[in-house]
Formats: sequence, C-alpha cells, structure tokens
Amino acid sequence: MQSKSAFQLLYNSKLTNVSLRRVLFVIIISCPLVYYVFPSIFHYLRGSSTCSVESYIKSNFEKNTRLLQNYDAMYFSTLDKEVQNHGFPFVGNGKLGFVVDYKNPVFSLFLDLQDKQKLEQDVITHVKLPINLLVRPEHVSRNEERDDSSFVNFHHGIVQHFSCFKMDDSNGNCIHVNHTVVAHRSRPHLFLQNIELSTEKHLTYLDETIHLVKHDWTANTNFKQLTKYVHPSKEYKLYSGTIKVSKKMWMVVIVAVCDTPELISLKNGRTSIHQLNVVMHSKPVKDLSKVQALTQNVIEKTLNHMDEISKIDVRTLFQEHKNAWDDIWHTGLSIKMSTGSDPNIPEPRLINATLYYILSTLHSKLHDEHIRDDQKQSLLKRLQTPDFCFTGHPTVHAKKLWQYVSNTEELIELARLWSMTLRKKGCSILLSEGAEGFLQAIVLSFGGLQFTENDLQFNTNPDILHNQITFHHIIYKNDTIDISIKYIAGETSIQVSLTDDTVLPLYACEAGCSLPVVRLTKDAKTLPVYVTDPLTSILYISHDRQHLLDLKDTLHINKLVNHLEHMESKNSGLPMIFWVSIGTLIVLFHLFLIRIILKEYSSTTISKSSRNYYSNRGRLAS
Repeated sequence: MQSKSAFQLLYNSKLTNVSLRRVLFVIIISCPLVYYVFPSIFHYLRGSSTCSVESYIKSNFEKNTRLLQNYDAMYFSTLDKEVQNHGFPFVGNGKLGFVVDYKNPVFSLFLDLQDKQKLEQDVITHVKLPINLLVRPEHVSRNEERDDSSFVNFHHGIVQHFSCFKMDDSNGNCIHVNHTVVAHRSRPHLFLQNIELSTEKHLTYLDETIHLVKHDWTANTNFKQLTKYVHPSKEYKLYSGTIKVSKKMWMVVIVAVCDTPELISLKNGRTSIHQLNVVMHSKPVKDLSKVQALTQNVIEKTLNHMDEISKIDVRTLFQEHKNAWDDIWHTGLSIKMSTGSDPNIPEPRLINATLYYILSTLHSKLHDEHIRDDQKQSLLKRLQTPDFCFTGHPTVHAKKLWQYVSNTEELIELARLWSMTLRKKGCSILLSEGAEGFLQAIVLSFGGLQFTENDLQFNTNPDILHNQITFHHIIYKNDTIDISIKYIAGETSIQVSLTDDTVLPLYACEAGCSLPVVRLTKDAKTLPVYVTDPLTSILYISHDRQHLLDLKDTLHINKLVNHLEHMESKNSGLPMIFWVSIGTLIVLFHLFLIRIILKEYSSTTISKSSRNYYSNRGRLAS
C-alpha cells in the first residue's frame, strides 16, 4: 500500500478550507516563538556549534586590517602562522614593561637616567620582576578548546588579546574575550587591564560563569601582603618585596592590586571588568638595611597614587593613555618603496615596529601628569634648540639599528645600541628630554637631518632619493616642518611645508642655494634636488634669510647637477656591445694561440718520429 504524506492526509481530511488556513496560520506564527523560547531545541536539531572559534579570531583580524595595511600594528595568532610578523606582544612606558603572554608573561622595571647606577662596568637599565599581574579569563569547566590572537597597536601603545573558547555544553557555544592591556603613558606607575566578556548576540539567555585566574606570585617570591585597603570605589591589596638588581644593589618594590572577584557571571551574555595595578620602587642602594628604611616612603607614594587614580573613570584613563601616545607620534617617518629600490632600506613595518619598541622603553617626561610647568618649559626648549644633532652618516642603512625583536633582552640591547649611536652623534640633549626627544633624534638620523648654529640641513646620501620618504613634524625652534622626498617618473624633488603658523618667517634653499630663496608656508614649496661636487647638503632651512643668501658664496661648489643626471652618470658605463666585442676578441685570441701551440706541438712530434725511423733503419741494415 502506497504511503501518504502528512500534507496529503491533511488535504484529504474532512477539515474545511477555513480550518486548514487557521491551522497553517497558527503553525507559521508559532515557529518564530518556539525558536526564541526554546532555542536549545533548534541548536540540537542543527547538530552543530552556534559559533566558530576560528571565525571570531578572524573577525577581529578583519577589524584591524586598516592598522595592518598602514603598518601601525602587528598580529599574532595561534590559527594562522603565516600572518605573524617578527616581534612580540609588549607594552611599556619607560617605567613599566610587560610581555602580554598568558603562558609566559614577563614584567620589568625600567630605570630613569637619574636612577641608573654604574655597577661593575654595567649600567642597570631594567630589572625583571618575579610577579605576574596578568589576569587570565577561563571558563569554569576549564575547557582547553580555545584559540588566541594578539594585536600590538603601535599608534596607541595597546595590546589587545582576543580569546575564544567553547563552553561545556552540548551546543558548543562560545565565550569571546577581549583583553586590553596598557602600561599607562602619562601615569607611568599604572598597569591597566580591561576585560570584556561576551557570547553570541542570540545567546543572551545563557547564565555562564567565568573564572578569573590570578597567579599567586607571593608563594615563590619574597613579596608579602601588607594590608587590604578599602577605597570608596575600589578595594585593593598592598604587597611589598625586596629585589636584588645586581650582586651588591637592592631596591624595594611596592605593588597595589585592585581586588577583583574570582568568578564573573554572564547573566546577560556580556560583562566587563577593570584591573588597576600600581607599581612603585625605591632607588637602588648598596645597604640592604637602607632599603628597608625606604619602604615606608614608597608605600605612602603608592597609596597616594592609588587613591588618585581610583577617583578617575577607567575610560578616562584609557583616553589619557591614547592621547599621550598620539602626541608623541606627532614626529614620525613614512616611506613608500619604489620599484627596484635599495634593498638595504628597512621596510615600513620594520621602521614602525622599531620606533614603537624603543619608545616603549623610554619615559615620556613631557606627558607625565605630575610634571611642573617650569620642567615642561625646560623640556620643550630642549626639543626646539638641540644645538647639534645628527652628525655623521644617516642611519637608514644601519641594519643593526633596524631589526625585529622577539623578547625583552633583544629589546634592551636594541635600545642600548640606538642610545649609544645617537649620543656619539651629538644628540645627548634631545635624548635627555625623554621619549619625544629620542624619537626626534631617530627621525633626524634616518635621513641625515642636522641642526647647526644657523640652520637645519638635510645632509643625506643622494643615492637613497629614489624612494618617497616623508619626515613629519620636524621641530625647529618654535616651528614644525614637513619634508617630503618625491620620486615620480624618475624625477626627484623636495617638498617643504609648515604644519602651523609661524611667528618669524622661515626660508629654504636647495643644494648650493643658487636659486632664489623660498619663504615657507603651510602650502608645500617644491625645490629641486641637486648634487654638488664636493658633496653638500641638499636642503637648507633657516629663519635668517641673509644666511642662506651667503651660502652661495661660502659653499665653494665646483660642479652642480640635478639628481637625475647624477644617477645616470653613476649608472652609466661603456655599452654592452663594447664588452661583448672585447670578450669575443679575447676568446678568438686564445683560440688562435691554442691553434699555434697545437700546430707547433704536432710538427715537433712528426720530426722526432722521422729521426727515430731513419736511426732504426741504419742499425738494422748493419
């Protein structure tokens, strides 16, 4: 017997058309209701996970695509090894440094210039701390099926650690974690964490519990909890420990840790927590008893600092941090590599990575929240009038200075090498200012920009000018200047412009200053690129117009050609057909010579054979 479908049975039943329409209407209306009231039924019927760990990680990658395309970020993922760059997830502000790694976090103290102590021929610049302040969110089930990725945002000095792990249920639901970590740039003793937890939008009915794993770093160190403080808005614990920074030097370290709950409930499918930590230390001293005497003073400073930041909204603290980094980056470099360009010039991402990691080891004194007005004016003066910096060959081709680092040891060594190089080249005043001065010195050194008593000179190697390079916001006294090398269709020129209005007029002229002096404005002025014999700077900028006019008669130039002619003459040589002809003649000459030698050798052999023949005949006849 042929079976009938449910639809046929319904059609053949005695129900009227009106009743049938009512039944169908009820079914259609009830389906969405059942879906939202009993979603687990549909999850079971679908037989697959409602989320994908991989899709969440990749979605965060796509959100940061613009940063990556602009070379302002690095990406690390457990899913896609190919997109990883050399480097490591690191945040720092010149006082504190943190490697944001759940498996192997590293915490360091960076010492200021006035705190450095010369010990046994070494300068102590940083000290590793035996503590772990990094909070790690985990599901209470301890499900290990998870993936992670990290973004290092160079522009804002932020590491974002994205995690996604499956919950312990039959539906395979996921919890998303966005863990943001900063070493606060304008409050250099503050380590700030923000953790956002969420599930899929359609899973808000779930009530999940997250465990915040906090390492007990007091168990295996000499750090001890002093007491617990209750602030009107936050509770925190205070820890004290003594750190040995060398064979004979000690210092006390005080850490204030906000009290966060160990279990977090996601009743609405979304929540966030903030973790504030203050780390302060004394100066290194040789006598351990003196360290103990300094403890109370450091404790009082830590309590005052914690009391201050506890009154500030966390979003405000994050915005302060971003604003400080934005201001530091007002001076910078951008480079566009041309086809067939010099392979020794570092790629743009390597330049940005090097600058970020170096700046993360330096205190931004100018942006410190507690700086006095007189100190701020003194620092600004150092930036505006650095006397002499940079002298010597440009650092653009210095491979040791432009390299990726993968741990704190390599980072410290790279920072030391940069500091030594810049100091030897006359940039000590800029470096003493802090992060902003250091960045200014690096940018100047990249292209060979030099301050002198009367002007700012662009004393670069003409052979690198076939790339497009821009020096942003070079500080020259009270003005900031953009200098761009333009390389279009084989022609090279320089564009110079002011970024702000200037009180005193500012002038510029090209190599040799043979053309009329140009007054600079916000509108870019284009100057030709000339190469002189003997070599001189390709650009001069000064407030003294007469000084630039006098350069024409004081540079004593024997020859002046434009950059294109210089490159053509450098690359020119005898035509290929000449070398082919020379090679052919050499080959023919050797072939002719070989022929003569073989002919001579052959005739000599025949002559000897003839003599032997006649000689033998005589003896036989006899």
